[in-house]
Amino acid sequence: MKFRKALDNPLVVFSYIWRHTYQRLVADKDADIYGKVRFLSETETLDELMNHSRSMIRAGDGTFGYLMGASIYFNNWHFRYNRAFARILLSSLKEAEAEGILLCFPHEQITRKKEEYRLANIPHEWSIWISAKILARKLLREGSTYGNSMCFHPKHNKHIDFPRIKHFLSTRHVYIVTSGVERFTDIKLGLSTTFIEAPANDAWRVYTQLEDSVLRVIRTNGHQKNEVLIMISAAEAAKVMILDLHRQGYVCWDTGQFFELACKQIAAL
Repeated sequence: MKFRKALDNPLVVFSYIWRHTYQRLVADKDADIYGKVRFLSETETLDELMNHSRSMIRAGDGTFGYLMGASIYFNNWHFRYNRAFARILLSSLKEAEAEGILLCFPHEQITRKKEEYRLANIPHEWSIWISAKILARKLLREGSTYGNSMCFHPKHNKHIDFPRIKHFLSTRHVYIVTSGVERFTDIKLGLSTTFIEAPANDAWRVYTQLEDSVLRVIRTNGHQKNEVLIMISAAEAAKVMILDLHRQGYVCWDTGQFFELACKQIAAL
């Protein structure tokens, strides 16, 4: 996998060296900002989204690795590195909060120090979050509130209120942007449910076309902006799309693996 990442972006070798030298030394330092912001729990994050109809963007280890120059690979899926898109992604993350979007981080992982990982008998996991610890701090603003990026993941959020999510979705026309939509054709989540096919890999290549497709279908269906919820599963492309669509007045959620992990549980209620 590291070889494939190097083929995609040879300069990632320097990022790898940087992470395993300098960043290892400073990852747990300069962490005062953590005490000057509020991090919501997984449950509080979902409450915030539904109570205030907010858009959200989730950042995880893949996001920060991508910003460091690394492609994202998982089994047979990939999101290859592109320098121009990485710049757009970073800009979107910096601008999202000012636009009223709830930025979500895996804050339990990035605020935990190396010694805490050791005491929890998972010392190897600390190294996964080195770059995330450093880069996330640059996105945090004193006095602000941030969500938990694990809120949609049943493994990490064991108290997901599925009936409440079902009720919230029942008040919206739900548009779902994801790959392999044929897997979910029997899913009905809201006043109406519309699936829009996204590429299985490298959605950054066509994210503007995806945005246009979403807007075109909404216009064709005649749905008002305040009636619509757009749920996007397109890796890092979702984050850029959400900022663009949010600016046009739509509520959007960066749902990631939600469809595979929890969608059917909600639909079955």
